[in-house]
Amino acid sequence: MIRRPDITDRKTINEMTAGTFSYNGIKYGSTYQEVLNELGSGEYELSYDYPETFGCEYGTTEQPVTFSFVGKKEWHRDDFFILSIDYNQLESLDYDRTTIRKLWGPPHQTSTEKPDWDDDGEFTTYHDDYGYAHFHFNQDKQLFAISYYDDNVQKKWGSLSIME
Repeated sequence: MIRRPDITDRKTINEMTAGTFSYNGIKYGSTYQEVLNELGSGEYELSYDYPETFGCEYGTTEQPVTFSFVGKKEWHRDDFFILSIDYNQLESLDYDRTTIRKLWGPPHQTSTEKPDWDDDGEFTTYHDDYGYAHFHFNQDKQLFAISYYDDNVQKKWGSLSIME
């Protein structure tokens, strides 16, 4: 079973910042076929804008991990590569922005985004970027998601991208 990474571990922090992090042999840029070979089919397949993007969700309801794939419509689906790895529903970790900054140091870039929304209405989210790791905090500055991707590749494939 796949689980989210230990974001308090110094090795994981260094690897996610540098873009060398891998999990079960799967790393940023791995092909869909490599993911299938290592992890099998995901619990859920998410269709974004196939034939150019799609995703697969692994893990559990409490620890979902989503691999988002991108490619050109003329490519064989097995050759699509991971554009992002997303770790969601991280509220149970109970990490706030201050705790993450103590563990990871000062972010390379920060931003705020409004509006985001939930059942209670509209709110601002906060983002701290550490190399390939992009942390997302809610209006109370509590961690709720981490996206793992390369900004340059994201921009190149931006018209096909499903994550930002």
